[in-house]
Amino acid sequence: MKQAWLAAFVAAVACLSGTAGAEGWDGPYAGISIDAGQSSVQLDGVPFAFEEQDSGALGVFAGYNHVLGSGLVLGAELSYSGVDTYKVPPVSTYFAATLLQAKARIGYDGGKVMPYAFVGLARMDEFGVVGSSVTTQEDGYSMGLGAEIMVTENSS
Repeated sequence: MKQAWLAAFVAAVACLSGTAGAEGWDGPYAGISIDAGQSSVQLDGVPFAFEEQDSGALGVFAGYNHVLGSGLVLGAELSYSGVDTYKVPPVSTYFAATLLQAKARIGYDGGKVMPYAFVGLARMDEFGVVGSSVTTQEDGYSMGLGAEIMVTENSS
C-alpha cells in the first residue's frame, strides 16, 4: 500500500506542467474525502492486538491555502471522517469510529498539479464493540503525502 501511494505521488510530481496559476491554489477550499489505509493497534492491558485491516473513511474537510511568490503553498485544514469497521480478534466483532484532524500542509504550485505533504493532530472516538457500551478516545498524529489536480479554475 505504501508503495502505491509513493508511486502515485511520484507520478503526480512528474506530471507538473503549465504555467503557475497561483490564484488557483490560493484561498479557502472545502470538499468531501474518501480515504483508505491500514491499521494495527495494541492497547495497554489488552492481551491481544487489533488485527491489521484495510480500512476506509468518508468525510468532509475545509481549509485555507496561501501561495508564496516562489510557488510554495502553505495551508491549514480541518477534517472530520466516519471510519469503517475493524475486525477485533479473537472474537470477530466490529466497532465504528470518527476521526477529527487538524493539519498543516506544505506544497508546490505546479500549475495544474499541487503535490503536498502534511502533518497534524488527530482524535479518534471509538464507539465500542457492537453490543457493548464501551467508548474510547485516542489522540495521535497524522502525516502523509498527496497531490491535487486542478480540474477547473475552482475545483480540484
